Amino acid sequence: LDVLKTLLSDGESPSSILASMTAQYRRMFEARISSLSQDDLAKALSVRPGAISIAKNVAARYTPMELKKYVDTLHNLEYAFKSGEKEAQVLHEAFAVLLKKRT
Repeated sequence: LDVLKTLLSDGESPSSILASMTAQYRRMFEARISSLSQDDLAKALSVRPGAISIAKNVAARYTPMELKKYVDTLHNLEYAFKSGEKEAQVLHEAFAVLLKKRT
């Protein structure tokens, strides 16, 4: 949660933080399940090959189903926040969901 506090105090918007988290987990999910080469996947996702390499390494710690669950949860939280259903506490919910894996 210190990272979240730092990002917010540095002026990052809750919306951009949540969008970045969602995009990163989506990239990890794609890297985990894709049969494409690293270069082809990087092109398909419009990122650098190095980003795919990192995503694959981190994604190896998760099952594909875990990653899908996280992507779906983050997407739903992002939608709820952007549609006004939830306030800024949604970031804390997102971090709580992701930190469960670490325990």
